[in-house]
Amino acid sequence: MRVNAFLRRGNVALTWFQVLALVVASILPLAAMHDRVDAAQVSSRSIRMESSEPDLETSYDINFTVPSGTVQSFRVEFCNNDPLPGQNCTFTGVGNDVPQVDGNAGTAAALNGSPTFGGQAVSMTAPSVGNNYLDFTLAASVAAADTAFAVTVDNIDNPDNTTESALSNILGRTEDNNTFFARIYTFSSATPTAYNQSTPPVGNNDGGVALSTANQLTLTARVQEVLYFCVGDTDAGTNSDCTDITGTTVDLGVLDSSAVNKSSAEGATGDQNGYVMVRTNAASGVDIDYFGADLDSGTATITGRATEGAVVAGTEEWGMEVDGGAVDATNGTTTNLVLDADFDTNDQYFWGAPTAAAPEDLASSTAGATSADRVVDDELLILDFAASVDATTPTGLYETVITFVATPTF
Repeated sequence: MRVNAFLRRGNVALTWFQVLALVVASILPLAAMHDRVDAAQVSSRSIRMESSEPDLETSYDINFTVPSGTVQSFRVEFCNNDPLPGQNCTFTGVGNDVPQVDGNAGTAAALNGSPTFGGQAVSMTAPSVGNNYLDFTLAASVAAADTAFAVTVDNIDNPDNTTESALSNILGRTEDNNTFFARIYTFSSATPTAYNQSTPPVGNNDGGVALSTANQLTLTARVQEVLYFCVGDTDAGTNSDCTDITGTTVDLGVLDSSAVNKSSAEGATGDQNGYVMVRTNAASGVDIDYFGADLDSGTATITGRATEGAVVAGTEEWGMEVDGGAVDATNGTTTNLVLDADFDTNDQYFWGAPTAAAPEDLASSTAGATSADRVVDDELLILDFAASVDATTPTGLYETVITFVATPTF
């Protein structure tokens, strides 16, 4: 009996031991897991690249918020494989698939300005050759409570994309961009320590960020050389450009030795002017000149004035003037044309001896001080012609053809 009782008690003890062992076994993984998840993520985390151009030395704006804990240093670590803190950080080479922060790319990364965290000054450790991380230290420890961290680091050289990113390799494609990652760690000590996958520092904050380089777009557009030049006898005054200028004939009427005929006063409308308009984007300006023969009728000739002056009644002569002695600049946006000295006085007429090989100057914008002073936007010359004859001028139909030429210099 005693033997059986002892055996029964032994079986009960064994059963309770087995239950206790199972409970302990179930609790141990939870305790181990607690050590691994003790760290809280930093929030509102971002890294803004001033430029995403590959292999360009640029600035990174680093921002995140630390929810809690004692903080005296930070580390921002660049990796090619993933942004998950505590995982192995892999990359082919700094400047290749992760940024280069040392001076080999030009200038070593440096802190911009005088940032603070929780009222404490932030300094950055000068990176050494081959570093894939940036370390920041506070002047004194800070008890973080949703405390924001914001710094700008200059002279970081973006990856040059010579190696495909890990993400591209996973997706099995070739891309012009290069995705890489940053891992953010906070430490309670003044010196950041390397984050080892097997022994993560308990109580630190961390978080990940994804970044990418990208191609740039080159936008092209063409502005062609422009010259709109028109001559006519009518200005419709509708569009304020060359579409208004039409016609080819100016009539001086019947000449008599007792008077001076002016084209502006002839015709049924009292308007027989000539019109010359020009628009050009020539940065070096435009010249307008003219040539033609005297007023001829067979072998008879009325000679044009050789100097600027008034046409005198009873004198066999004729000439041309720019009405008002000024350019009409009311059509466009510029006032850059300057009249030749022979045409800058109202009611003073001139012709000269113009030929195709040696034309006379009418107006020009080439003397402007800058290109803005030389381009011309629909500036108009209103031409008036005058003539008179003497008592012995032979009868006949006198006429000439005047050719105007605009020469822009681009």
